Amino acid sequence: MKKSLKMAAVMLAIYGTASVPAMADGNKISEVFSYDMIGVDIAYLENLIGPARKTEQHTQTKTYLVDHCPLDVQTRDGAVDTLRVTIGGKCQFVLNDILPSYEKIPTRDVVFGLSGPVTYYADCFGINCGNAYDPSVYELYEGSHAENWRELLLSSVNASYEAVSRWSNIMEANEGVDWMMDNRFNCTPNKYSDVAEQSLKRQPVDRIMIGYNLEQKAGLKWGCEEVNPMSNASPVTHSSTQTEAPNIPFQLVANVSDDYQYIGSKVLSGQLLYEPNEMDGYRFEFRVDPYDQDVLPEKATMTTYVLDGVTVENAGHYFGIKTDLTDPKFESKLCALTGPVTLQIVGITLSIPPEAHWYANMNFTRVLSSGPFRMGCEEQ
Repeated sequence: MKKSLKMAAVMLAIYGTASVPAMADGNKISEVFSYDMIGVDIAYLENLIGPARKTEQHTQTKTYLVDHCPLDVQTRDGAVDTLRVTIGGKCQFVLNDILPSYEKIPTRDVVFGLSGPVTYYADCFGINCGNAYDPSVYELYEGSHAENWRELLLSSVNASYEAVSRWSNIMEANEGVDWMMDNRFNCTPNKYSDVAEQSLKRQPVDRIMIGYNLEQKAGLKWGCEEVNPMSNASPVTHSSTQTEAPNIPFQLVANVSDDYQYIGSKVLSGQLLYEPNEMDGYRFEFRVDPYDQDVLPEKATMTTYVLDGVTVENAGHYFGIKTDLTDPKFESKLCALTGPVTLQIVGITLSIPPEAHWYANMNFTRVLSSGPFRMGCEEQ
Protein backbone atom coordinates (compact mmCIF):
# COMPACT_ATOMS: atom_id res chain seq x y z
CA MET A 1 0.00 0.00 0.00
CA LYS A 2 2.78 2.40 0.94
CA LYS A 3 4.59 1.52 -2.26
CA SER A 4 1.47 2.30 -4.31
CA LEU A 5 0.98 5.63 -2.59
CA LYS A 6 4.62 6.51 -3.16
CA MET A 7 4.31 5.73 -6.88
CA ALA A 8 1.14 7.82 -7.12
CA ALA A 9 2.94 10.73 -5.48
CA VAL A 10 5.77 10.47 -8.00
CA MET A 11 3.34 10.47 -10.94
CA LEU A 12 1.49 13.45 -9.48
CA ALA A 13 4.76 15.36 -9.12
CA ILE A 14 5.64 14.69 -12.74
CA TYR A 15 2.29 15.33 -14.42
CA GLY A 16 0.32 17.33 -11.88
CA THR A 17 -3.39 16.72 -11.84
CA ALA A 18 -3.69 16.39 -15.66
CA SER A 19 -4.57 12.97 -16.99
CA VAL A 20 -2.02 11.96 -19.62
CA PRO A 21 -3.09 8.97 -21.72
CA ALA A 22 -0.58 6.26 -22.52
CA MET A 23 0.34 5.95 -26.19
CA ALA A 24 2.00 3.03 -27.90
CA ASP A 25 5.05 3.73 -30.04
CA GLY A 26 3.99 4.30 -33.65
CA ASN A 27 0.56 5.61 -32.66
CA LYS A 28 1.53 8.92 -31.05
CA ILE A 29 1.27 10.95 -34.23
CA SER A 30 -2.19 9.53 -35.01
CA GLU A 31 -3.37 10.51 -31.54
CA VAL A 32 -1.87 13.99 -31.29
CA PHE A 33 -2.62 15.09 -34.86
CA SER A 34 -6.21 15.76 -33.95
CA TYR A 35 -8.64 18.65 -33.66
CA ASP A 36 -8.97 17.65 -30.00
CA MET A 37 -5.43 18.97 -29.49
CA ILE A 38 -6.28 22.46 -30.72
CA GLY A 39 -6.42 24.67 -27.64
CA VAL A 40 -4.63 22.37 -25.19
CA ASP A 41 -1.68 23.67 -23.19
CA ILE A 42 1.64 23.19 -24.95
CA ALA A 43 2.97 21.64 -21.72
CA TYR A 44 0.32 18.92 -21.97
CA LEU A 45 1.30 18.18 -25.57
CA GLU A 46 4.98 17.98 -24.65
CA ASN A 47 4.19 15.48 -21.89
CA LEU A 48 2.98 13.25 -24.71
CA ILE A 49 5.61 13.81 -27.41
CA GLY A 50 8.61 15.37 -25.67
CA PRO A 51 10.26 18.79 -26.03
CA ALA A 52 10.48 20.76 -29.25
CA ARG A 53 13.54 20.45 -31.45
CA LYS A 54 13.25 24.03 -32.68
CA THR A 55 11.27 27.17 -31.85
CA GLU A 56 10.59 30.05 -34.25
CA GLN A 57 9.85 33.08 -32.09
CA HIS A 58 8.38 35.36 -34.76
CA THR A 59 5.69 32.89 -35.82
CA GLN A 60 5.45 31.24 -32.39
CA THR A 61 5.97 27.84 -34.01
CA LYS A 62 7.57 24.80 -32.36
CA THR A 63 8.86 21.84 -34.38
CA TYR A 64 8.77 18.26 -33.06
CA LEU A 65 9.64 14.83 -34.47
CA VAL A 66 6.93 12.29 -33.67
CA ASP A 67 7.09 8.75 -35.09
CA HIS A 68 9.43 9.96 -37.89
CA CYS A 69 6.97 12.77 -38.70
CA PRO A 70 7.98 16.47 -38.55
CA LEU A 71 5.20 18.20 -36.61
CA ASP A 72 4.95 22.01 -36.59
CA VAL A 73 2.83 23.45 -33.79
CA GLN A 74 1.82 27.10 -33.93
CA THR A 75 1.08 28.38 -30.43
CA ARG A 76 -0.88 31.25 -28.95
CA ASP A 77 -0.75 32.23 -25.28
CA GLY A 78 0.92 28.93 -24.39
CA ALA A 79 -1.68 26.76 -26.13
CA VAL A 80 -1.79 24.81 -29.40
CA ASP A 81 -3.22 26.98 -32.20
CA THR A 82 -2.54 24.94 -35.36
CA LEU A 83 -0.93 21.59 -36.19
CA ARG A 84 0.94 20.82 -39.41
CA VAL A 85 2.55 17.49 -40.30
CA THR A 86 4.88 16.69 -43.19
CA ILE A 87 4.06 13.25 -44.59
CA GLY A 88 5.86 10.82 -46.86
CA GLY A 89 8.94 8.61 -46.55
CA LYS A 90 9.06 7.13 -43.06
CA CYS A 91 6.17 9.31 -41.93
CA GLN A 92 3.09 7.20 -42.60
CA PHE A 93 0.08 6.92 -40.29
CA VAL A 94 -3.71 6.84 -40.22
CA LEU A 95 -5.66 10.10 -40.02
CA ASN A 96 -8.56 9.85 -37.58
CA ASP A 97 -11.53 12.10 -38.37
CA ILE A 98 -9.42 14.69 -40.21
CA LEU A 99 -10.58 14.58 -43.83
CA PRO A 100 -14.26 15.25 -44.56
CA SER A 101 -16.16 12.07 -45.51
CA TYR A 102 -13.34 9.89 -44.14
CA GLU A 103 -13.43 8.60 -40.58
CA LYS A 104 -10.04 7.01 -41.13
CA ILE A 105 -7.63 7.26 -44.05
CA PRO A 106 -3.90 6.42 -44.42
CA THR A 107 -1.76 9.45 -45.17
CA ARG A 108 -0.40 7.76 -48.32
CA ASP A 109 -3.93 7.94 -49.79
CA VAL A 110 -4.42 11.67 -49.19
CA VAL A 111 -4.56 13.63 -52.47
CA PHE A 112 -5.95 16.92 -53.74
CA GLY A 113 -9.66 16.96 -54.53
CA LEU A 114 -11.58 17.29 -51.27
CA SER A 115 -15.34 17.26 -51.50
CA GLY A 116 -17.04 20.38 -50.22
CA PRO A 117 -16.17 24.09 -50.08
CA VAL A 118 -12.50 24.37 -51.08
CA THR A 119 -10.25 27.21 -52.24
CA TYR A 120 -6.88 26.97 -54.00
CA TYR A 121 -3.71 29.04 -53.56
CA ALA A 122 -0.08 28.95 -54.71
CA ASP A 123 3.22 30.44 -53.60
CA CYS A 124 4.09 31.43 -57.16
CA PHE A 125 4.19 30.16 -60.75
CA GLY A 126 6.90 29.60 -63.36
CA ILE A 127 9.91 31.88 -63.57
CA ASN A 128 8.58 34.05 -60.75
CA CYS A 129 9.48 31.25 -58.33
CA GLY A 130 13.23 31.51 -58.94
CA ASN A 131 15.71 28.66 -59.32
CA ALA A 132 16.29 27.76 -55.68
CA TYR A 133 12.75 27.76 -54.39
CA ASP A 134 10.30 24.84 -54.07
CA PRO A 135 6.87 26.47 -54.28
CA SER A 136 3.75 24.89 -52.83
CA VAL A 137 0.17 24.72 -54.04
CA TYR A 138 -2.62 24.64 -51.46
CA GLU A 139 -6.18 23.38 -51.06
CA LEU A 140 -8.14 24.91 -48.15
CA TYR A 141 -11.26 23.22 -46.81
CA GLU A 142 -13.49 25.31 -44.53
CA GLY A 143 -15.96 23.23 -42.54
CA SER A 144 -19.56 24.09 -41.79
CA HIS A 145 -21.27 24.86 -38.50
CA ALA A 146 -22.07 21.14 -38.19
CA GLU A 147 -18.31 20.49 -38.33
CA ASN A 148 -17.62 23.18 -35.70
CA TRP A 149 -16.03 25.35 -38.43
CA ARG A 150 -12.98 23.08 -38.55
CA GLU A 151 -10.50 23.89 -41.30
CA LEU A 152 -8.04 21.71 -43.20
CA LEU A 153 -5.17 22.84 -45.44
CA LEU A 154 -3.48 20.43 -47.85
CA SER A 155 -0.26 21.49 -49.57
CA SER A 156 2.32 20.02 -51.90
CA VAL A 157 5.64 20.83 -53.53
CA ASN A 158 5.33 17.67 -55.61
CA ALA A 159 2.32 18.48 -57.78
CA SER A 160 3.19 17.73 -61.40
CA TYR A 161 4.45 20.49 -63.68
CA GLU A 162 1.69 19.68 -66.16
CA ALA A 163 -1.06 20.02 -63.55
CA VAL A 164 0.21 23.32 -62.18
CA SER A 165 0.83 24.68 -65.69
CA ARG A 166 -2.75 23.99 -66.78
CA TRP A 167 -3.95 26.17 -63.91
CA SER A 168 -1.41 28.98 -64.39
CA ASN A 169 -1.65 29.10 -68.19
CA ILE A 170 -5.38 29.77 -68.13
CA MET A 171 -4.99 32.53 -65.55
CA GLU A 172 -2.12 34.18 -67.43
CA ALA A 173 -4.03 34.05 -70.73
CA ASN A 174 -6.98 35.85 -69.15
CA GLU A 175 -5.25 38.22 -66.71
CA GLY A 176 -1.79 38.92 -68.12
CA VAL A 177 1.79 38.52 -66.91
CA ASP A 178 1.76 41.42 -64.41
CA TRP A 179 -1.28 39.97 -62.64
CA MET A 180 0.60 36.69 -62.24
CA MET A 181 3.86 38.33 -61.17
CA ASP A 182 2.02 40.25 -58.45
CA ASN A 183 0.45 37.03 -57.09
CA ARG A 184 -3.05 38.42 -57.58
CA PHE A 185 -4.35 34.86 -58.01
CA ASN A 186 -4.18 34.49 -54.22
CA CYS A 187 -6.12 37.71 -53.65
CA THR A 188 -9.17 36.51 -55.62
CA PRO A 189 -8.78 32.73 -55.27
CA ASN A 190 -12.39 31.88 -56.12
CA LYS A 191 -12.08 33.40 -59.59
CA TYR A 192 -10.26 30.36 -61.00
CA SER A 193 -11.16 27.81 -58.33
CA ASP A 194 -12.85 25.47 -60.83
CA VAL A 195 -9.77 25.48 -63.05
CA ALA A 196 -7.50 24.75 -60.08
CA GLU A 197 -9.77 21.95 -58.88
CA GLN A 198 -9.74 20.22 -62.26
CA SER A 199 -5.98 20.71 -62.71
CA LEU A 200 -4.87 19.53 -59.25
CA LYS A 201 -7.30 16.67 -58.69
CA ARG A 202 -5.52 13.49 -57.49
CA GLN A 203 -2.18 15.32 -57.14
CA PRO A 204 -0.03 14.14 -54.17
CA VAL A 205 -0.05 15.90 -50.80
CA ASP A 206 3.02 16.27 -48.58
CA ARG A 207 1.74 18.54 -45.79
CA ILE A 208 -1.49 18.63 -43.82
CA MET A 209 -2.46 21.50 -41.51
CA ILE A 210 -5.47 21.65 -39.18
CA GLY A 211 -6.95 24.42 -37.06
CA TYR A 212 -9.10 27.49 -37.57
CA ASN A 213 -8.72 30.66 -39.66
CA LEU A 214 -5.98 28.94 -41.65
CA GLU A 215 -6.07 31.38 -44.57
CA GLN A 216 -4.71 34.06 -42.27
CA LYS A 217 -2.46 31.84 -40.14
CA ALA A 218 -0.81 30.17 -43.14
CA GLY A 219 -0.37 33.54 -44.87
CA LEU A 220 -2.20 32.40 -48.00
CA LYS A 221 -3.20 35.96 -48.90
CA TRP A 222 0.07 37.46 -47.76
CA GLY A 223 0.85 40.57 -49.80
CA CYS A 224 -2.77 41.17 -50.82
CA GLU A 225 -3.08 44.01 -48.32
CA GLU A 226 -1.74 46.51 -50.83
CA VAL A 227 -4.06 48.15 -53.34
CA ASN A 228 -4.21 46.31 -56.65
CA PRO A 229 -1.83 48.28 -58.91
CA MET A 230 -4.21 47.76 -61.84
CA SER A 231 -7.07 49.52 -60.04
CA ASN A 232 -7.98 53.20 -60.20
CA ALA A 233 -7.82 53.62 -56.43
CA SER A 234 -6.97 57.09 -55.20
CA PRO A 235 -3.64 57.60 -53.44
CA VAL A 236 -3.41 58.24 -49.74
CA THR A 237 -3.23 62.00 -49.24
CA HIS A 238 -1.64 63.53 -46.16
CA SER A 239 -1.99 67.19 -47.09
CA SER A 240 -4.70 69.15 -48.86
CA THR A 241 -2.51 70.85 -51.46
CA GLN A 242 1.11 70.72 -52.47
CA THR A 243 1.33 74.51 -52.56
CA GLU A 244 1.19 74.65 -48.74
CA ALA A 245 4.82 73.49 -48.58
CA PRO A 246 7.46 76.25 -48.58
CA ASN A 247 9.51 76.53 -51.77
CA ILE A 248 13.09 77.26 -50.66
CA PRO A 249 16.11 76.43 -52.86
CA PHE A 250 18.64 74.01 -51.36
CA GLN A 251 21.75 75.69 -49.98
CA LEU A 252 25.05 74.16 -48.89
CA VAL A 253 25.43 74.50 -45.10
CA ALA A 254 28.32 72.11 -44.43
CA ASN A 255 31.18 70.63 -46.43
CA VAL A 256 33.75 68.36 -44.80
CA SER A 257 36.07 66.60 -47.24
CA ASP A 258 33.75 64.69 -49.61
CA ASP A 259 30.62 65.11 -47.46
CA TYR A 260 28.02 67.76 -48.33
CA GLN A 261 24.93 68.83 -46.41
CA TYR A 262 22.10 70.93 -47.88
CA ILE A 263 18.94 72.40 -46.40
CA GLY A 264 15.91 73.92 -48.11
CA SER A 265 12.33 72.93 -48.88
CA LYS A 266 11.06 71.41 -52.11
CA VAL A 267 8.09 69.24 -53.02
CA LEU A 268 9.42 66.29 -55.02
CA SER A 269 7.59 63.41 -56.65
CA GLY A 270 8.98 59.98 -57.40
CA GLN A 271 8.92 56.32 -56.47
CA LEU A 272 9.27 54.81 -53.01
CA LEU A 273 11.41 51.66 -53.19
CA TYR A 274 11.84 48.96 -50.56
CA GLU A 275 13.76 46.15 -52.21
CA PRO A 276 16.79 43.91 -51.64
CA ASN A 277 20.23 45.35 -52.32
CA GLU A 278 23.29 43.08 -52.46
CA MET A 279 25.54 45.63 -50.76
CA ASP A 280 23.23 47.44 -48.33
CA GLY A 281 20.32 45.05 -47.76
CA TYR A 282 16.82 46.50 -47.48
CA ARG A 283 16.44 50.29 -47.33
CA PHE A 284 13.65 52.76 -47.98
CA GLU A 285 14.76 54.73 -51.02
CA PHE A 286 13.24 57.59 -52.97
CA ARG A 287 13.80 57.72 -56.74
CA VAL A 288 13.18 61.30 -57.83
CA ASP A 289 11.16 61.83 -60.99
CA PRO A 290 13.31 63.23 -63.84
CA TYR A 291 11.29 66.46 -64.13
CA ASP A 292 12.01 67.26 -60.44
CA GLN A 293 15.75 66.66 -60.55
CA ASP A 294 16.57 70.14 -61.84
CA VAL A 295 15.71 71.64 -58.41
CA LEU A 296 18.37 69.52 -56.67
CA PRO A 297 21.85 70.84 -55.83
CA GLU A 298 24.52 70.64 -58.50
CA LYS A 299 26.36 67.78 -56.82
CA ALA A 300 23.15 65.76 -56.31
CA THR A 301 23.49 63.98 -59.63
CA MET A 302 22.23 60.62 -58.38
CA THR A 303 18.59 59.67 -58.94
CA THR A 304 17.94 57.56 -55.81
CA TYR A 305 18.23 58.63 -52.16
CA VAL A 306 17.86 56.84 -48.84
CA LEU A 307 15.02 58.29 -46.75
CA ASP A 308 16.25 59.08 -43.25
CA GLY A 309 14.13 57.92 -40.34
CA VAL A 310 11.92 55.45 -42.24
CA THR A 311 11.80 51.93 -40.78
CA VAL A 312 9.65 48.85 -41.29
CA GLU A 313 7.89 49.77 -38.04
CA ASN A 314 6.81 53.28 -39.10
CA ALA A 315 6.50 52.94 -42.90
CA GLY A 316 2.83 52.08 -42.58
CA HIS A 317 2.21 55.26 -40.61
CA TYR A 318 4.08 57.49 -43.06
CA PHE A 319 2.94 56.02 -46.38
CA GLY A 320 -0.18 53.96 -45.66
CA ILE A 321 1.59 50.69 -46.49
CA LYS A 322 -0.54 47.75 -45.37
CA THR A 323 1.86 44.85 -45.90
CA ASP A 324 3.61 43.61 -42.74
CA LEU A 325 7.20 44.38 -43.71
CA THR A 326 8.46 42.86 -40.45
CA ASP A 327 7.30 39.41 -41.57
CA PRO A 328 10.42 37.25 -42.21
CA LYS A 329 8.79 35.98 -45.42
CA PHE A 330 9.23 39.41 -47.01
CA GLU A 331 13.01 39.10 -46.98
CA SER A 332 13.25 35.31 -47.36
CA LYS A 333 11.20 35.50 -50.57
CA LEU A 334 13.23 38.51 -51.80
CA CYS A 335 10.12 40.65 -52.01
CA ALA A 336 10.07 44.26 -53.13
CA LEU A 337 7.51 47.02 -52.64
CA THR A 338 7.23 50.10 -54.86
CA GLY A 339 4.78 52.92 -55.39
CA PRO A 340 4.48 56.65 -56.15
CA VAL A 341 4.98 59.24 -53.41
CA THR A 342 5.18 63.02 -53.18
CA LEU A 343 7.31 64.36 -50.32
CA GLN A 344 8.34 67.68 -48.84
CA ILE A 345 12.14 67.34 -48.78
CA VAL A 346 13.98 69.64 -46.36
CA GLY A 347 17.50 68.20 -46.27
CA ILE A 348 20.01 66.37 -48.45
CA THR A 349 23.23 64.72 -47.27
CA LEU A 350 25.80 63.48 -49.80
CA SER A 351 28.96 61.44 -49.28
CA ILE A 352 30.86 61.28 -52.56
CA PRO A 353 34.34 59.78 -52.05
CA PRO A 354 36.18 59.56 -55.39
CA GLU A 355 37.03 55.85 -55.18
CA ALA A 356 34.44 54.40 -52.81
CA HIS A 357 30.74 53.70 -52.55
CA TRP A 358 28.75 56.94 -52.33
CA TYR A 359 25.79 57.61 -50.07
CA ALA A 360 22.91 60.01 -50.62
CA ASN A 361 20.22 60.67 -48.03
CA MET A 362 17.12 62.86 -47.89
CA ASN A 363 15.11 64.18 -44.95
CA PHE A 364 11.40 64.84 -45.35
CA THR A 365 8.86 66.52 -43.10
CA ARG A 366 5.62 65.60 -44.84
CA VAL A 367 4.12 62.98 -47.12
CA LEU A 368 1.76 64.83 -49.43
CA SER A 369 0.55 61.72 -51.27
CA SER A 370 1.45 58.05 -51.49
CA GLY A 371 0.32 54.89 -53.23
CA PRO A 372 -1.03 52.73 -54.56
CA PHE A 373 1.83 50.29 -53.92
CA ARG A 374 2.61 47.02 -55.64
CA MET A 375 4.53 44.09 -54.23
CA GLY A 376 6.34 41.26 -55.99
CA CYS A 377 8.63 38.45 -54.85
CA GLU A 378 11.45 36.57 -56.54
CA GLU A 379 10.95 33.54 -54.24
CA GLN A 380 14.61 32.46 -54.45
